[in-house]
This record gives sequence, structure tokens and C-alpha cells, in this order.
Amino acid sequence: MAPLPPWVGPGVVAPLWGIGSAQLVVQGWRAYAEAFIVVVAVARGRMAASRILGALLAALLTGLFCSATLRAGFWWLIEVLGFGRTPLEQVFYCTALGLALRFMLPRLAARVKAFWRRSMDGAAASPGEPVHPRSAS
Repeated sequence: MAPLPPWVGPGVVAPLWGIGSAQLVVQGWRAYAEAFIVVVAVARGRMAASRILGALLAALLTGLFCSATLRAGFWWLIEVLGFGRTPLEQVFYCTALGLALRFMLPRLAARVKAFWRRSMDGAAASPGEPVHPRSAS
């Protein structure tokens, strides 16, 4: 295989990985925030017992998947393919990362707030199931 032209790293790989890694970081943060919210909802008795394990497992698996994918992507691009070693690639990566985060972080806050409201209002309970286990008697 012929070597890639020198513009591929800063012109293609760095911006694409900047956007992709921003998405993985935001999804990971959201998942860990949702896991924390589930724990708080359980402590306050606001989440239905049938939903606790599923919500916590989904949040933790999503967070672990995003974290592992981010780490594997950096390893593959830097160690295996040799990208990300020049200052120009790093500048393009950071620029793309910053621009992507500029648009993703406001949505993150809104989605975490919505998950908080659903969890604390008892919307996570299935129909007919009491939200507060103590109020079932």
C-alpha cells in the first residue's frame, strides 16, 4: 500500500476524529450522569424497583462502551496508524473537538435535566406500579 499524502492527517483524520471523539466524550458523560441520577432516585425512593437495574445497567454499559471506544480509537490512530504526532494535526483535532463540543454540550445539559425530571417525578415507573414502594401498603 502506498503511503498517504501528508494532508490526510490534518485535513481528514484529525477533524473527523475530533468530532467523533467529542460525541463519545459527551455520550460517556451523559451515561455516567444518568447512572448517578439513578442512584440518587433510588436513595430518595423515586424510581420504581422494576426499573432500577435496567436503568443503571444501561447507563453503566453505555459509559463503559463510550470510554473503551474512545481509548481504542486513540490507540489505533496514534500507535497503529501514526496519526496525531504533528502540531498541525493536533491543532485541527482540537479545533474540531472544540467546535463539536460547542454544539453538543448545551444538548447534554438539557438531556440530563430531562432524565432527572423523569426519574424524580416517578415517570420511570411502569403503569399500575407504585412509584414509592412504601406507599404500596
